[in-house]
Amino acid sequence: MPWQRNVPPPHPAYLAGVHRLHGLKQSKLEYYLLPLELPLKPLRIPLRPADEDVVLRLQPLVDAAYERGRYALLDYSAKLTPPLSFAEQSFLAQRLAERT
Repeated sequence: MPWQRNVPPPHPAYLAGVHRLHGLKQSKLEYYLLPLELPLKPLRIPLRPADEDVVLRLQPLVDAAYERGRYALLDYSAKLTPPLSFAEQSFLAQRLAERT
């Protein structure tokens, strides 16, 4: 489900935003939490007001880009800005250890 703006921190390192129109002059920005340690959930993408949302499955797209883009060759040990939470750092260290 979308994350609303009034959810208190801590926030995950990554979010996805979807802009949804309500009428001609009103809109709403919906945020989806993208926790690093979980597979990416599908997002509901609005089209025209009369059309149903399209479901965008991000995880297969990210997996394909990672494999085809040779991102496995990058050095993932560098510190990130903004820094990851302790839980996210632990997850990343575990995933990197599994790669070797």
